Amino acid sequence: MNIQKTKCRFLKTENRSFAVCAITCLFTCLFVCSASANDSEERQRRIERFQETINLAETLLEQTHQNTRKGETELNLLSARISSRKALLSELADEFDHLDSNIDTLNVEIGRQKERLVVLKANYAKMLQYIHVQRNRKNKWLFILSAENFAQSYRHYRYMQELTASANYEMEQIKKLTEQLEAKIQEIADTKNNKIRITQQQEEEIRRLSIEQNNQTQVVQNLKQRERQLLEAMRRRERLMEGLSNRVRANTETERHGTLTAQDERLLTQNFERNKGQLPLPVERGVISGRFGRQQHPVLQHVTTDNKGINIQTTAGADALAIFDGVVVQRFVFPGYNNAIIVRHGSYRTVYSNLTDVFVREGDIVSARQPLGKIFTDRADSNKTELFFLLYKERELLNPELFIKK
Repeated sequence: MNIQKTKCRFLKTENRSFAVCAITCLFTCLFVCSASANDSEERQRRIERFQETINLAETLLEQTHQNTRKGETELNLLSARISSRKALLSELADEFDHLDSNIDTLNVEIGRQKERLVVLKANYAKMLQYIHVQRNRKNKWLFILSAENFAQSYRHYRYMQELTASANYEMEQIKKLTEQLEAKIQEIADTKNNKIRITQQQEEEIRRLSIEQNNQTQVVQNLKQRERQLLEAMRRRERLMEGLSNRVRANTETERHGTLTAQDERLLTQNFERNKGQLPLPVERGVISGRFGRQQHPVLQHVTTDNKGINIQTTAGADALAIFDGVVVQRFVFPGYNNAIIVRHGSYRTVYSNLTDVFVREGDIVSARQPLGKIFTDRADSNKTELFFLLYKERELLNPELFIKK
């Protein structure tokens, strides 16, 4: 009798220890897989955004092809497309490595689960053998009726029930673990298929990148024949940018803040800073065709450009959109950039220029993604529809790309 009780207690303790170990492994695996899944989802979103940018650049390039004279507009779009494709290839490489890591993790987990399955099946086989002996009707009733009193007889009866329940529990655990193993094996198969798909996509992207780089070289060679015109155009743009930047700084003291209180201003500043790197482009769909700061001129050797903001090309008829909640503090006409609007977000100001129709007035409170005005389409320059966008913190000029979500 003591031996039987000891065996039952041992089996229960062993099951509890195994369950604790399994639960610990499960939660650890779930935590790692959850973090890994989140990374993969965010990477997939970036891949989709890069692909959208590449597709939009292709649409805009098709529009420029209507102009037989290749110019800087086409070169800028090609450069933006090449940059996005390189970024896309980098993300695909990261995703490929992630899938490799996933397969390794899954193989380790499958190995552990197989080991646990072997233990469970061995325990279950021993338990079945023991129950088979105890379920002999004569032995079972002799075991129950051999008790010294009714209480002990009831304990014998309960012992037989618990033994059966324990065997059923072991069987259920074997069934669940087997299903988990099958799911893991299928997951590995799906992951391998994804690796094949990504490999094919990488090969296709590399092929397209090579074509685009060749096209870029040809456009550069064509533009080199017009170096003097390019230099004059660059200097004219820089004078315009400098003039617009000076106008924005000069307007700081005369801005109309509407009904915003000092507390509203502080809150806007904090929220704007909190969303750094997560703010949207100031257009529904756009390609950054001119980056902030000093850049090597793509054609002219030993010549650098100094961009005060970023240039964003989009489709004809597109609207400029507020990137964050704020108040319109200035709207004015600036030769070369048509209409310009300044929106204040606490200590920060965003400037939207090269607009035709303007939808807001000074003092208006605007919300994120609200249309501010229609962007000018230049029929004389390859139907280019380009927004010139600047960002300030008080009077300090900032790089807008640091605040915009990649």
